[in-house]
Amino acid sequence: GKFRKHRDPYERKTVYVGESEIQGAEEGIFARRDINQGEVAAYFSGIKTFRERFIFENMTTEEYLDASSVMINIGSILPDRWKQDARLKIDVPHPFRSVVEYRTTLGHKANYQFSSFNDTNTRFQAVNHPFLGKIVCVLATRHIKRGEEIYVDYNYRLEIAPEWYKNMLDKRIQEDNDKNSDL
Repeated sequence: GKFRKHRDPYERKTVYVGESEIQGAEEGIFARRDINQGEVAAYFSGIKTFRERFIFENMTTEEYLDASSVMINIGSILPDRWKQDARLKIDVPHPFRSVVEYRTTLGHKANYQFSSFNDTNTRFQAVNHPFLGKIVCVLATRHIKRGEEIYVDYNYRLEIAPEWYKNMLDKRIQEDNDKNSDL
């Protein structure tokens, strides 16, 4: 839309984009100030669409992973009382993944960690934004200190997860096993 380069005023005071602490992840979002548990850290908005409008049967694996890498299934997060189609997605298409082209919300820049290992500090939550409407926010699950990177669990299903995710999970399980064997 025409406001894609205008920052959300709340986010402007709360988060900023910087180099991620995760090797190979490039950018991430960081707390500009202390964020309390239960407080919105960032918003995740983009184009509201359906899978069949950007995922096609003739895509290569690489094309599929790229097309779906900055997409969230908002329909599964929104409460039933909002009467939204369960198939609804929010997508940030490839040309708009850079903050140069899209910076209205920065939730799509939150990098992944595993909530099952207590590595995350946020989770996705439905929110009715005053300007953007029914979208997703990145909600703090614990106190986040100023300068700390914001991590969220993407909740990928293993059978469709990208290879980097599976590798990261294997590495994290090995680290946890090594840590437990040292006890």
